[in-house]
Amino acid sequence: MESVKEKIVDKLESLPEQALQEVLIFVDFVAWRSHHQAEDSSDPLLSVAGILSGEPISSEEIETELY
Repeated sequence: MESVKEKIVDKLESLPEQALQEVLIFVDFVAWRSHHQAEDSSDPLLSVAGILSGEPISSEEIETELY
């Protein structure tokens, strides 16, 4: 049974140069996405770190700001 990698290589051999350029761009994107998802999933708190930075405010201050 052929591996996925072998199947991809077989199909690549029949593609014209322009299509190979498109495949390369796509593979670069998939590699980038895979790398960044691995970083992001390591600590879900990092994705929101800094959002609540600053001085805490009271409910009265929030009311004043809104109304």
